[in-house]
Amino acid sequence: MPLIRRDDLNRIAKAAVDRGEVAAYEEALELFRSYRFGVYVGDDVEHDPQLQAALVTIANAGPRACLGGVDVAGATGAVLDVPWAKDATVADAVAHLGCNAVDELSAAHPVVVLGTAAIPAADGVVYVRVGGWRGGVTTDPSFALSPSPPFAPAGSLAGAIAVSEVFQHLRGNEIAGRRTTGFSLWQPDLDWATDEAGGGALQYLPSSLSLLGLGHLGQANAWTVGLLPYPDPTSVKVMVQDTDKIVPANEATSMLLDDDAIGEMKTRLVARRLEGLGFQTRLTERLFDEHQRVQATEPTVALAGFDNPQARRQLSDGRFSLVVDAGLGGGPESYLDIMLHSFPASRRSSEIELWKARPRSAQALVDSNHAYQQMVDETGDECGVLEIAGASVATAFVGCVAAALSVAEVCRAVVGGPQYEVIDLSLKNPSRVRVVENAAAVPYAGAYVGV
Repeated sequence: MPLIRRDDLNRIAKAAVDRGEVAAYEEALELFRSYRFGVYVGDDVEHDPQLQAALVTIANAGPRACLGGVDVAGATGAVLDVPWAKDATVADAVAHLGCNAVDELSAAHPVVVLGTAAIPAADGVVYVRVGGWRGGVTTDPSFALSPSPPFAPAGSLAGAIAVSEVFQHLRGNEIAGRRTTGFSLWQPDLDWATDEAGGGALQYLPSSLSLLGLGHLGQANAWTVGLLPYPDPTSVKVMVQDTDKIVPANEATSMLLDDDAIGEMKTRLVARRLEGLGFQTRLTERLFDEHQRVQATEPTVALAGFDNPQARRQLSDGRFSLVVDAGLGGGPESYLDIMLHSFPASRRSSEIELWKARPRSAQALVDSNHAYQQMVDETGDECGVLEIAGASVATAFVGCVAAALSVAEVCRAVVGGPQYEVIDLSLKNPSRVRVVENAAAVPYAGAYVGV
C-alpha cells in the first residue's frame, strides 16, 4: 500500500497512531469513524443568538472530529439568524455543515442538548449553557447562568467545549461528558457560574483587523469574527495573510472549508467566505517575517495563528497597537492545550522562552512507534514517514476555543475590560484557567464601530 502523503493525513486520527492504539493509519481512521454523537435542538434556540452560535459551531466542528457523523433532532424547522446560517432552517444549516437532520436520536450515542429542553438522563448527555461572556456544559438540566448582555463568541465557546467533552468521552476520558465545566471570556480565571464572570455590555466592536496565518487557528478566528453582531459588516475591513493552499489534511481542522476549497489559496478562501457575510477584505500572500511593518492604511490590530515559533518571535516588531497570538499543543496528549499571548506586554515576542525551544523530534517518534516502523518497512520511504510523524495532531474544536479567547481579548480592549498578557488552559479541564494580567496594556488604538 502506498504511503499516505502528509497533505492527505487526517490530523486528529493521527492521535491514535502516535499513541500506539492502532497498528496502521487505516485502523486509526476506522476507529474515528466509530465516533458519533447527537444534538437535540430545543425550541428556545430560535430566539437565542448565543445558542445559535453554539449550534453552528457544533455542526461545523463536530463532524471534523467524530468521523462517524453528527445527527441533529428537535426543532429542526426553526429559522436561524446567526450570520453563518442567516435565514436558514436548522435542518438546512446543519446539512450544509456536514450533519444529518433526523426525527429522533439514537440512545447508543452521546447527546448534546441546546436550550432548556430536558431529555431522559443517560450517560454522555451534556447541556450547553451560555450567559453573557460565559460558555460551557453541564450534566444537570437545572443548572443555569444568570442573564448577562450577550456575547456571540461565548456561544461558539460553549459549542466547542460541548464537542470537546463528547469527543473526549468517546476517546475514553471517564470524566469528560460527566461534569459541569466552562469558563468566562470576560475574566477567564473567575468561577464561570458567578455573576461577575458574565462580563460587560458590548457597545463597540473592532472595525479593522488583520488575520495572520489562515490554517487551523486563522480560520477559527475568521469563523468567530463572522459571528460578531456587526450592524453593517460592509464597514469592517479584514486583512488576511498566508502563503499556502488548502489540502485534504486541512479538513479536520479548518472551519471555513467548503466543496470548492481544495487547491485554493487560503487567503482567497477566507476572503471569499468573509465577503459572503459582507466584510471588506484585503489579501497578503507573503510570509510574515522580520521585515513586515503595519502600513498607514492597514489594520493595527491583529490575531495571529501561526504554526511556527519563528513567525511568532517577530510579532512585537510589526508595529501593531495590539496583537493576540494563540498557540496549541501538537502531540497526541497536548493537542487539547491552548496558550494565548498578547502584545505589547512585559516581554517582547522575541523574549518568550517557549518560542525559543527546539521542536520535538519526529525521528524519536518514528523510532519508538510500531505503526511508523511498519510504514517504513512496507514502503521503504523513511523520509516520507518522518514527514507524517512530524505533523501536529489537531482538530477544529480546539481552534474554536482558542479563537473565542483571541477575539474576546480584542473585544475587551475595545470596551475597556480586563486585559491579559497570558492565558493558559487545557480542554482536559476547561474550568482551570491560569492568567497573567497585562500591566503593560495600552488603551485601544484600533478602529472600531458601535453596535
